[in-house]
Amino acid sequence: MPKIRQLTRKFQEERGTSAVEFALLSPIFILLLLGMVAYGIYFGAANSIQQIAAD
Repeated sequence: MPKIRQLTRKFQEERGTSAVEFALLSPIFILLLLGMVAYGIYFGAANSIQQIAAD
């Protein structure tokens, strides 16, 4: 019986899970952030061109 307890205890440890979650999710969030920045730059340039054309 003690071996079963040791085995189940080993799988219940959660050390390092936050590092793994960060490693999996950070590229997605970085890509989303870069996409939003690029989208903002595009709309800023489009607005500038529209303002120049209106003058």
